[in-house]
Amino acid sequence: MMRDHFYFMIEEGAAKGENEPYPVVDLLLTAEEVCLLAEVPGIPRKALQVKVYEDHVELRGRKLEPEFFSKATHFYKLESFYGVFERHVPLPVRVEVANARIELADGILKVRIPRHRPKIIEIPIK
Repeated sequence: MMRDHFYFMIEEGAAKGENEPYPVVDLLLTAEEVCLLAEVPGIPRKALQVKVYEDHVELRGRKLEPEFFSKATHFYKLESFYGVFERHVPLPVRVEVANARIELADGILKVRIPRHRPKIIEIPIK
């Protein structure tokens, strides 16, 4: 019964707050690239999916609850998020999707994408 209430809280957003997106991200721009940093502690590589589009990045995954949750009779305090998540992060500039690089280390997912540079062609005047 308590376990059912716990999952209801997650589905309704009460565990992280109604308007708090998950995972938390930082989006940085340089002259050469866009860098997205997402906090995903405790989530293994195989539980994450990242798709990079020209105008946004899509993050999907699942954070599993610790094994001892199934043995708990009461939850005194629940501040961590557990369950399935999906987040779409709009990009402020166009990017070169094919050259994206993704790393995961110490609970930080780093997505680095080169900025799109239009080709400039000089056309002679006839």
